[in-house]
Amino acid sequence: MRFVATPMWQPVGDVPKYGIAPLIVGTLKVVILAMLFAVPIGLLAAVFASEFAPAARARGPQAGRSSSSPASRRWCSDSSP
Repeated sequence: MRFVATPMWQPVGDVPKYGIAPLIVGTLKVVILAMLFAVPIGLLAAVFASEFAPAARARGPQAGRSSSSPASRRWCSDSSP
């Protein structure tokens, strides 16, 4: 239980102290910081794609392309060779 509750991570010293609490707190700080950037960007991209982008761009990169390319005929055909 000391491993979880020790608030220090000092592996170098006369008496090394190891605790996982600083690692967990540091991980949570990084996750919160990343979410502060990612959530607004993701929401703005979703709003743009659904409200402002032209219909072909909102559907994705394959919008308007036919499936008659040689690669799609080779990999997506129902008939066996």
